[in-house]
Amino acid sequence: MIGSLGLTQERGELLYDYFEAAMLAISDSQLLLAAAQCINFGLTGKCTTSQYHYEIGKYLVMLACFSVLITMVLARNFCKAPLAAFIRLGSLIALVGMLGYMIQLPQQFSMTAETMPPTSRKDSLILLSASCFLDPDLSGDVFRGLNGSRLAAVGCANTNTWTADRILYYPLVAFTCAAVIFQIAQVIHNINHRHDDNKECFPGRPEQKPLRWLLLAYWVLPWVSALGTLPLFWTSTDGLKNWVAESGWLDLPGGHNAENIVQGFGQIAPIAAVVAVIIATCEQWTWP
Repeated sequence: MIGSLGLTQERGELLYDYFEAAMLAISDSQLLLAAAQCINFGLTGKCTTSQYHYEIGKYLVMLACFSVLITMVLARNFCKAPLAAFIRLGSLIALVGMLGYMIQLPQQFSMTAETMPPTSRKDSLILLSASCFLDPDLSGDVFRGLNGSRLAAVGCANTNTWTADRILYYPLVAFTCAAVIFQIAQVIHNINHRHDDNKECFPGRPEQKPLRWLLLAYWVLPWVSALGTLPLFWTSTDGLKNWVAESGWLDLPGGHNAENIVQGFGQIAPIAAVVAVIIATCEQWTWP
C-alpha cells in the first residue's frame, strides 16, 4: 500500500519516522504544558492551588520529565536540529530544577499536610491552599492552633519522611545528567563526522563490553523508572480523587463534582495538544 502511494522511503524507515515524530511531539507537548503549569504556579498559583492539586502537579511534572528522557533515548535524530535540541535540553533541565524546588520547598518546615487522607474521615489539611504549607507565616498560622484531637481530625505529616516523589527525584536527576552528557557527545560526534559518508548513529556498537553494559543501562533504566512512576502516580492520583469526591468538599450545587467538568481550559488544552501530535506525525508523509 505504501508503494502504491508513491512514497520514496522504505517501509521501515517511513514507520520509524512516524514513530519518532510522534514521540518528539508528545514529549514537547508534555514538556510545554508542565512548564506552563510551573510558571502559573510560581506567579499566582500558590494562593489558588490546593495542596491536593499541588501533590498531583508534582507527579505530572515528573512524568513529563521522564517522557522527554525516554524520547532522548529512543529518538536517533533528537539532535538533528541543534537549536530545537538545545531548547528541549534547556527546558528539561529547568523543569527538573523546578520539580526539585517544588519537592524541597515544604522541607523548610517540620510539618505539612498529609499526602493521602484515610477514608475514615472527610476532613484534611490537603484541601487548604498550597501557600499554607509553603509560606513561613501561613504555615505557622495553620499549625499554631492545632494539637491533639484537632490535629488528628485533619491529619498532618512530618516533612522528614521520605515520600515517593523524593525517592524518585534522585534517579530522575541522575538520568537527566547522563542524557545531557550523552546528547552533547552526540553533537560533538556529528560535528566531527559531518563530512563522512558513513552516517552511523552515535554511539554505534561499542567494542568494549563495559561500554555495552553502560549503553544498555542508559537505554533501559529510564524506562524502568518511568514505568515505576506511572503506577505510583496512578494509584496516588486515583486515591486522592476518590477521597476528595467522597468528602464532598468540591461538590457544586446539584451534587456535581467540580473536577468532572470538562469544559474548562485546563481540560481542553491537553486534549487539543493531541492534535499537534497527529499533525507532526502526518508531516512525515510527503508527496514524491
